[in-house]
Amino acid sequence: MKRSEAKALNELLQDVFSAQNLDQHLHEMQLMDAWEEVAGSAVKRFTKKLYVKDKVLFVQLTSAVARQELQMRRAVLLEKLNNRIGLEVIKDIIFR
Repeated sequence: MKRSEAKALNELLQDVFSAQNLDQHLHEMQLMDAWEEVAGSAVKRFTKKLYVKDKVLFVQLTSAVARQELQMRRAVLLEKLNNRIGLEVIKDIIFR
């Protein structure tokens, strides 16, 4: 690689992630990390498990009351989480 073709390290990493199809997984991990900030620290206490499968965020909760509250805020949470990452990482949220 010539000096005139030099790239920043973050650009090189993005290229590697894209080439290996790891960028989607990286975005999913960033989204799960943003859950507490977007949903709130009170909700984080009731969150037992988070995972993404087929562009759907599954949230396992220990409280039925918290689950019901989050059901009503589903569309807002979905929008905020995707906006945090800057692209559509998930299409739906399922609370269990």
